[in-house]
Amino acid sequence: MPIPPLKSPEVTTASIHIDGKEFPVIEIRSTGDVILEVSFENSNACSKSIPLEDLRKLRRDKLPIPSPRIFYRVRLETLKKNSRYFEQLLGTTFAEGIAITDTWKDLAKSGLDPTKVEADRLPRIKIVEEDVATKTLGRETIFCDMLRIIHGAVCQMTEWKGRTL
Repeated sequence: MPIPPLKSPEVTTASIHIDGKEFPVIEIRSTGDVILEVSFENSNACSKSIPLEDLRKLRRDKLPIPSPRIFYRVRLETLKKNSRYFEQLLGTTFAEGIAITDTWKDLAKSGLDPTKVEADRLPRIKIVEEDVATKTLGRETIFCDMLRIIHGAVCQMTEWKGRTL
Protein backbone atom coordinates (compact mmCIF):
# COMPACT_ATOMS: atom_id res chain seq x y z
CA MET A 1 0.00 0.00 0.00
CA PRO A 2 1.04 3.61 -0.31
CA ILE A 3 2.17 4.03 3.28
CA PRO A 4 4.84 1.43 4.11
CA PRO A 5 4.43 -0.45 7.38
CA LEU A 6 6.45 0.82 10.30
CA LYS A 7 9.80 -0.92 10.38
CA SER A 8 11.44 -0.93 13.75
CA PRO A 9 12.66 -3.49 16.26
CA GLU A 10 9.67 -2.65 18.49
CA VAL A 11 7.20 -4.01 15.96
CA THR A 12 8.51 -7.55 16.29
CA THR A 13 9.72 -7.63 19.90
CA ALA A 14 6.25 -7.78 21.43
CA SER A 15 2.93 -9.21 20.42
CA ILE A 16 -0.58 -9.58 21.71
CA HIS A 17 -2.95 -12.50 21.22
CA ILE A 18 -6.61 -11.77 20.53
CA ASP A 19 -9.19 -14.36 19.52
CA GLY A 20 -6.48 -16.87 18.63
CA LYS A 21 -4.55 -14.44 16.44
CA GLU A 22 -1.19 -12.82 17.12
CA PHE A 23 -0.72 -9.10 16.44
CA PRO A 24 2.51 -7.07 16.65
CA VAL A 25 2.72 -4.39 19.32
CA ILE A 26 4.60 -1.17 18.73
CA GLU A 27 6.36 -0.49 22.00
CA ILE A 28 6.40 3.26 22.30
CA ARG A 29 7.67 2.47 25.82
CA SER A 30 8.78 -1.04 26.70
CA THR A 31 7.71 -0.18 30.25
CA GLY A 32 4.27 0.91 29.06
CA ASP A 33 1.40 -0.02 31.32
CA VAL A 34 -1.50 0.10 28.84
CA ILE A 35 -2.16 -0.97 25.27
CA LEU A 36 -3.89 1.40 22.88
CA GLU A 37 -5.68 -0.59 20.18
CA VAL A 38 -6.32 1.94 17.44
CA SER A 39 -8.42 1.16 14.39
CA PHE A 40 -7.75 3.66 11.64
CA GLU A 41 -10.95 3.56 9.60
CA ASN A 42 -10.48 4.59 6.01
CA SER A 43 -13.20 5.10 3.43
CA ASN A 44 -13.37 5.82 -0.27
CA ALA A 45 -13.06 9.50 0.68
CA CYS A 46 -9.33 8.85 1.31
CA SER A 47 -8.76 7.74 -2.26
CA LYS A 48 -7.21 11.10 -3.19
CA SER A 49 -4.28 10.33 -0.86
CA ILE A 50 -3.56 6.97 -2.50
CA PRO A 51 -1.06 6.88 -5.37
CA LEU A 52 -2.92 6.30 -8.65
CA GLU A 53 -1.18 2.98 -9.36
CA ASP A 54 -2.19 1.59 -5.95
CA LEU A 55 -5.73 2.92 -6.32
CA ARG A 56 -6.09 1.21 -9.71
CA LYS A 57 -4.91 -2.07 -8.21
CA LEU A 58 -7.42 -1.81 -5.36
CA ARG A 59 -10.23 -1.12 -7.80
CA ARG A 60 -9.12 -3.82 -10.25
CA ASP A 61 -8.96 -6.41 -7.48
CA LYS A 62 -12.20 -5.07 -5.93
CA LEU A 63 -10.44 -4.61 -2.59
CA PRO A 64 -11.59 -2.18 0.09
CA ILE A 65 -9.47 0.77 1.17
CA PRO A 66 -7.22 -0.72 3.91
CA SER A 67 -8.06 0.18 7.50
CA PRO A 68 -5.17 -0.79 9.80
CA ARG A 69 -5.61 -1.96 13.38
CA ILE A 70 -2.49 -1.15 15.39
CA PHE A 71 -1.50 -1.85 19.00
CA TYR A 72 0.74 0.58 20.90
CA ARG A 73 2.29 -0.03 24.31
CA VAL A 74 2.35 3.31 26.14
CA ARG A 75 2.58 4.85 29.62
CA LEU A 76 -0.76 5.98 31.01
CA GLU A 77 0.60 8.90 33.02
CA THR A 78 2.53 10.22 30.03
CA LEU A 79 -0.63 10.19 27.91
CA LYS A 80 -2.70 11.89 30.60
CA LYS A 81 -0.02 14.49 31.33
CA ASN A 82 0.32 15.52 27.67
CA SER A 83 -3.23 15.24 26.35
CA ARG A 84 -6.54 16.49 27.72
CA TYR A 85 -8.28 13.93 25.49
CA PHE A 86 -6.42 11.04 27.13
CA GLU A 87 -6.68 12.67 30.55
CA GLN A 88 -10.48 12.55 30.26
CA LEU A 89 -10.83 9.24 28.41
CA LEU A 90 -8.44 7.33 30.65
CA GLY A 91 -9.42 8.98 33.93
CA THR A 92 -12.01 7.61 36.35
CA THR A 93 -14.99 9.16 34.55
CA PHE A 94 -15.17 6.81 31.56
CA ALA A 95 -15.32 3.02 31.29
CA GLU A 96 -11.86 2.94 29.68
CA GLY A 97 -10.22 4.47 32.75
CA ILE A 98 -12.18 2.25 35.11
CA ALA A 99 -11.11 -0.83 33.11
CA ILE A 100 -7.47 0.22 33.47
CA THR A 101 -7.82 0.59 37.24
CA ASP A 102 -9.56 -2.79 37.55
CA THR A 103 -6.89 -4.59 35.47
CA TRP A 104 -4.11 -2.97 37.48
CA LYS A 105 -5.80 -4.07 40.73
CA ASP A 106 -5.94 -7.66 39.43
CA LEU A 107 -2.26 -7.51 38.48
CA ALA A 108 -1.37 -6.11 41.90
CA LYS A 109 -3.26 -8.97 43.63
CA SER A 110 -1.03 -11.36 41.69
CA GLY A 111 2.06 -9.40 42.69
CA LEU A 112 2.67 -8.20 39.12
CA ASP A 113 3.90 -4.81 37.99
CA PRO A 114 2.08 -3.53 34.85
CA THR A 115 5.33 -2.03 33.54
CA LYS A 116 6.96 -5.47 33.53
CA VAL A 117 4.26 -7.85 32.28
CA GLU A 118 3.73 -9.05 28.73
CA ALA A 119 1.34 -7.07 26.52
CA ASP A 120 -1.41 -9.71 26.78
CA ARG A 121 -1.90 -8.95 30.47
CA LEU A 122 -2.18 -5.17 30.14
CA PRO A 123 -5.43 -3.24 29.91
CA ARG A 124 -6.34 -2.69 26.27
CA ILE A 125 -8.13 0.51 25.29
CA LYS A 126 -9.91 0.52 21.94
CA ILE A 127 -9.96 3.73 19.93
CA VAL A 128 -11.56 4.17 16.52
CA GLU A 129 -9.96 6.92 14.47
CA GLU A 130 -12.23 7.78 11.57
CA ASP A 131 -11.12 9.60 8.46
CA VAL A 132 -13.94 12.17 8.57
CA ALA A 133 -11.68 15.19 9.14
CA THR A 134 -8.52 14.36 7.19
CA LYS A 135 -9.67 11.93 4.52
CA THR A 136 -6.04 10.81 4.34
CA LEU A 137 -4.49 7.38 4.32
CA GLY A 138 -1.47 6.75 6.57
CA ARG A 139 -2.62 8.52 9.72
CA GLU A 140 -1.20 5.63 11.76
CA THR A 141 2.36 6.75 10.99
CA ILE A 142 1.62 10.27 12.21
CA PHE A 143 -0.20 8.95 15.29
CA CYS A 144 2.77 6.73 16.14
CA ASP A 145 5.16 9.68 15.85
CA MET A 146 2.87 11.77 18.07
CA LEU A 147 2.98 9.03 20.71
CA ARG A 148 6.78 8.83 20.40
CA ILE A 149 7.12 12.60 20.80
CA ILE A 150 4.99 12.82 23.94
CA HIS A 151 6.93 9.88 25.40
CA GLY A 152 10.24 11.65 24.69
CA ALA A 153 11.33 9.25 21.94
CA VAL A 154 12.67 9.94 18.45
CA CYS A 155 10.22 10.24 15.56
CA GLN A 156 10.32 7.44 13.09
CA MET A 157 9.00 9.43 10.14
CA THR A 158 11.86 11.65 9.02
CA GLU A 159 10.88 12.17 5.42
CA TRP A 160 7.62 13.21 3.82
CA LYS A 161 7.07 13.73 0.12
CA GLY A 162 10.83 13.79 -0.43
CA ARG A 163 11.48 16.40 2.23
CA THR A 164 13.41 15.84 5.42
CA LEU A 165 11.42 16.72 8.51
